[in-house]
Amino acid sequence: MSTQPVDIAPKTGGIVLQMPHRPVMATPGERQAPWWQVSPFDVVLVLGMFVAALLLRLPMLLEAPAFTDEMIEVLFGLKIYRAETFPLTGADTYYGPLWAYILAAAFWVFGPSPELPRAIVLVTGSLAVVITYLFGREIGGRVAGVVAASMLLTAPWHVLTHSRVAWSHTLTPLLMTLALLLLARALKREGGWLLVGAGLVLGLAVQSHPTAVVVLPGMALATLLHPRGRRWLRTPWPYLAGLAAVLAYSPIIAYNLLYPGGSLAEGRQRTYAVADLESARYLATLAYLPVRMLHDLVGIAVGPVQEIHHLPWPSDPATVPLGLLVLAAIGYAIWARLWVPLFAATSVIVLIPLFSYEYNGGRYVAPAWPPLYALVGALIAAGTTRVSAALGRGKTAPSLVDRGLIALLVAPAVVLPASQTLPRLSEYYADAVARGETSGPLVQLVEQAIALSPPGQPVLLDERLATYGATYIGASSLTVAQYILATNRAPHGLLVDNLVTAEWLSTAPRPAVLILTPETRDHLRSAYRLVLERASDDVEVRVPAASLIRNIPTREILPGLDTPRPLAIYWAQPVAWPAAPTPDEATLKILGDDLAAGWQITGWRSSVDQRPGPAAPNGARSLGLHFDGPYGGHLLYGPTFSTRGYARLELDVHGGWASNQPLRVALRDPDNENIVQVQVDGYTEWGGIGEGAWRRVSIPLDALGAVDREVRSIQLLMGLRDATPSIYVANIRFTPARPG
Repeated sequence: MSTQPVDIAPKTGGIVLQMPHRPVMATPGERQAPWWQVSPFDVVLVLGMFVAALLLRLPMLLEAPAFTDEMIEVLFGLKIYRAETFPLTGADTYYGPLWAYILAAAFWVFGPSPELPRAIVLVTGSLAVVITYLFGREIGGRVAGVVAASMLLTAPWHVLTHSRVAWSHTLTPLLMTLALLLLARALKREGGWLLVGAGLVLGLAVQSHPTAVVVLPGMALATLLHPRGRRWLRTPWPYLAGLAAVLAYSPIIAYNLLYPGGSLAEGRQRTYAVADLESARYLATLAYLPVRMLHDLVGIAVGPVQEIHHLPWPSDPATVPLGLLVLAAIGYAIWARLWVPLFAATSVIVLIPLFSYEYNGGRYVAPAWPPLYALVGALIAAGTTRVSAALGRGKTAPSLVDRGLIALLVAPAVVLPASQTLPRLSEYYADAVARGETSGPLVQLVEQAIALSPPGQPVLLDERLATYGATYIGASSLTVAQYILATNRAPHGLLVDNLVTAEWLSTAPRPAVLILTPETRDHLRSAYRLVLERASDDVEVRVPAASLIRNIPTREILPGLDTPRPLAIYWAQPVAWPAAPTPDEATLKILGDDLAAGWQITGWRSSVDQRPGPAAPNGARSLGLHFDGPYGGHLLYGPTFSTRGYARLELDVHGGWASNQPLRVALRDPDNENIVQVQVDGYTEWGGIGEGAWRRVSIPLDALGAVDREVRSIQLLMGLRDATPSIYVANIRFTPARPG
């Protein structure tokens, strides 16, 4: 909707401006065009905004914010690209696979690269600026669209989070605003198919993140309050729109039909995503949201998420005028009956605390901003309409002075936010570099290692990298390094338990490139007399808070957290590798050509592949294992024995026609209780199970919690929700400590 033209009525003693009670939907020139047509001026505006958004969001795209747990989602998309899985949900089961399949499609078109995921978000974030312009134009004309898009264009929360961090949730504001645009246009044009399109896009928005569902009550109420919306109830259109939403959300529905309650069960583990309803906590969070949103409005809380629970009231001088401007826009929306943006924003603000206790809003309240910006634009557009009508009486076209006065009305809403937020973006970039909270140095170090490594030779990573943080939210230096190596399609392995366990290095010595911490470098030199030649300068990486360290194979927390730690690249010369361990008669074989005497196999949601599998490297027969459902498993059980005298559980694993399956291993005690479960990736040559290749797995018994314990069985569990192709295992054995 655009603002209503003003009636000018003559009256004794002067002119009276009369604002009609109901606004019209658009100016005459805009109102007559079919919905699919745009003017050349709009095309220029849209392209200009898109390019401006790209340019503003491009600096330090990969460096700041540093890589977050977005890499979990990116690597999940990489598995789809490699045809290793075709999931019904995203990396977490409470949101859909839309983003993962977008990533997979992009990898297929452009090839995997570290830059690609954030480049996609850069484009979608810039498109959100364009959609916000179109939405503002729909409810208030071009002036409203320009104001709304300009406010989103320079909003630091949108620049730093929803235009660069490769989360599925970064799509949510874009999709929700597009759904609101389609709904507003459907009500304006009485377009049933546009309503169906709004339902489809809303379903995709909820698939991108479940918190998007909070906009649904607002959209429904806005539709029912509109005369055309009420008439629609007697037509098939709203029901077709609901069906389209269900269709868009159908992958998650199908998953929860297969595994009832699976999405909710995992979502409830994320208090920032799905929270228990507690009235006192809800009211406290709701009362805090205005403070949080004022910080976003003036651009103070410009971090990628800024999970700060108790920000003070902003002291910035722009807070009062901008806050009053938003309140005035809300008041105008009530008067002008701009129900779609008003109820959409209100619905998000009122309902998001039900989901987002932990973050008190943050990025989860972000979808409320585009409709609020559109309301600010509509308010200013109404003011310019009144001024234009008053100044233009009796003129065929506004004079240059008139245009200047109108521009003065528009400028504060465009210039004031930009003048406040753009300097803070520069401050954020400078501060991130000064504090070492960027991804740049670590990415450059890994890329240098790739360049140094001969073709086909893996880069070996120190497992202690898991305790070195590249960022403060969910990503260790090990995760970042593996991400860069995987997206560059560079082979890589892991130095497990500070030992070189890739035995092929012993049997066929070759130079190796290693990324090491000082602790592991010194350990390898002293304990194994390895000749390590430095190949790079030290790169300092910050260590995060202990609560944010994930996937640490040794469960070790280094002292001095949140302090810079050095990493460097080293060459290991062939003559330096320790000799391969000689076979020991004390090895306890569980699986050779057949299961050992007294041992059997059973399982759940799994089956044994009866077809002959690939022979193991030593010629032994392999055992084919198929996992048929969520977290299916196999159990090898036999006579109880003591692990005294043994140091490791070792086996060979073949990925079949897939790779990197999250196979988990645990030992069970005589009471059939799991002791400790570990994922084999951290203990496997080259860092994971390989497609069409055998990999050696060597797990220290202390990692399994089974040093000098009674053991009765070995559990092999697949950490996937969907059925997986057969994998093959061979030579399962317990081995004694290695000499030296």
